[in-house]
Amino acid sequence: MNIFIFNIYIFLAQFPALFKLGSSNFGMQIFLLPLLFFNKKLIKVSTYIYLILLLSFIWGLINYQANFDIFELLLRLAAVQIALGGLIYPLEIFNKFKIKKDFFLFYTKKFLYLNLPTITFLYLEVIYKFTKNTFLYNFLFKIKEILVRGRDDHTIGTISGFFPEHGLFVPYLFLLSGLSCIYLFYKKNKKTDPAQIIAISWISMLLFHQSGLYIFSILMILITVILFLIIKLIQKKKIIKNLLTKIIPFSLLLSLTGFYWFMNTQEFLYKRFSTLFSFYNQYGLSIDKSIYFKSLPFMVLSKIDFKEFFLGSGISQYTRLVISKIDKLPTNMTSDIYFLENLNRFPLNSLFTCQFLEYGLFFSTLIIVVLIKFQLIKPIRIGILYANIFKNKSILILSTLLFLGSFLSGFGAVPLTYPHTFLSIPMIILISESK
Repeated sequence: MNIFIFNIYIFLAQFPALFKLGSSNFGMQIFLLPLLFFNKKLIKVSTYIYLILLLSFIWGLINYQANFDIFELLLRLAAVQIALGGLIYPLEIFNKFKIKKDFFLFYTKKFLYLNLPTITFLYLEVIYKFTKNTFLYNFLFKIKEILVRGRDDHTIGTISGFFPEHGLFVPYLFLLSGLSCIYLFYKKNKKTDPAQIIAISWISMLLFHQSGLYIFSILMILITVILFLIIKLIQKKKIIKNLLTKIIPFSLLLSLTGFYWFMNTQEFLYKRFSTLFSFYNQYGLSIDKSIYFKSLPFMVLSKIDFKEFFLGSGISQYTRLVISKIDKLPTNMTSDIYFLENLNRFPLNSLFTCQFLEYGLFFSTLIIVVLIKFQLIKPIRIGILYANIFKNKSILILSTLLFLGSFLSGFGAVPLTYPHTFLSIPMIILISESK
């Protein structure tokens, strides 16, 4: 029964902005969380996590004179269930299969068909991108008016599906593209089926999507993989030779290729970043307000003291933490109308960074220990996978990198209610154990 509900949950998660409460969008899938909670492992893990959150909550009350926002607290509690559901349910489904290949084909095919509405919409976006047809634009706009609430304007043509902004689409795009690669890897028969066409379609959308978080996530993927490779080389004591013969040439080639691709396929972003980097130090906020404010969590992180670094601000206290740092933030930011309008609630413009600011090193470490204890994350095995990533077949390499990108996009402005960042982790674990 829970697996059936999970299928509905996955289908609804492609419409993540059907409702709006305050400044937060969420989809109908959030109403299924109470039903998905009835899972033995999820209940057991939640018990440990909620005890940690209770301690963090008490610390937040001490920090801010017993002040807290009940909506923010409920949002954090829902986010825990979303994350744990994304980590646990794919592994629960996997345990029902004796052969790993059968699971991968079943699971990825189900995802591809359940998300058919989105890939259909994306094809229409691509057509509009190249034709600029007014009738098609109006048609797509009307659809997004129904499925994305609380917005006067909608992003169309940058490949964003039913998401409010193209940047929010990134973890979802990476996840579906990664699952598509897995399906094509295991589906080796010569006869083409509809799922293969859908899978190829998802992978092709990687060429057309445009957003800052997309580029940021790709850079994060490269940095992460290079770090794992360097650690591996250090362990094997072949640093100098491999740096000169492999790492540096490969990195240069990849960087030049990536820059050429970026210049020629992401024109509006290239111009945007070129202008921003040219004038950022002098005019930062006036040149590109959105990027300036998206860096707010990182600015706050650089201003916290040791106590806040170790114990955080307390769960749901991010906004109060930002307000406490006003005097240390750039005056042209704190005096801007956008900043002043968000004094009641600042958006979590970096999912992982904002959560770290709330939980601090101590509570974050406790949560990670619990996840490791229940084998929901396996850092060592994942590290070994990426240190040896180029020993796999090309399409499996691509899928592994895409799942990593889906997870790393959580360092960007990904809402708490979006499950795709966490759904990528079980796939990385299962790939790492596939040999």
